[in-house]
Amino acid sequence: NEQHVDVEVFDVAGRRVQVLHSGELTALERHTFRIDGTALSSGTYIIRVAGAEFLESKSVVLLK
Repeated sequence: NEQHVDVEVFDVAGRRVQVLHSGELTALERHTFRIDGTALSSGTYIIRVAGAEFLESKSVVLLK
């Protein structure tokens, strides 16, 4: 279903460091988001994707 989706990046301390998307997304389509790492330091980050019907988190490592 089309729904409001938030795609956010958090540091390991739980602080939100970026919002990649906040708004409606259509169903059955691939959506791509890019993290702008220029203002971030090297380290581990959590990408959190939350909609009305789901919640998914993945960890990523940024190396500079």
